[in-house]
Amino acid sequence: WTRDYGSAERYERSVLPKCNWMPKTASFAVFQTVSTKPADFVGNNSTAEIFIDPTGKFVYGSNRGDNSLACFAIDPAKGTLTLVGHTPTQGKIPRSFMMDPSGTFLIAVNQESNDLYVFKRNIKSGELTLTESSAFVNRPVCVIFVPK
Repeated sequence: WTRDYGSAERYERSVLPKCNWMPKTASFAVFQTVSTKPADFVGNNSTAEIFIDPTGKFVYGSNRGDNSLACFAIDPAKGTLTLVGHTPTQGKIPRSFMMDPSGTFLIAVNQESNDLYVFKRNIKSGELTLTESSAFVNRPVCVIFVPK
């Protein structure tokens, strides 16, 4: 992604609009909208957070209802998004997630099930794989890595 693109997660609609930045008018123009939900999901869903990986090749968004993380590949030439897949967060209501500074691991916290899970990220494909690391955290709302 270059600075000419932007994105924002639409909480109530579970969509990720992809935008062009127009500096002359200091505004965005939506040119693509993708759903963060799996196509076969039925039920209430909302989103909480989006994150672009350190390479700028993938964007992730959380689904509260489906309880998953959606991963999209970013086309470097067009800026368009293509769904890579959905990964269950292993808990209920994923509130926040963050990658470690190396971009190798993603930590997701689930607000209503009071837990966090660590996923290993395939840097080439963007796919997430559950590790054996998890922990109890009472009502987590945010994941932050503090710089050294």
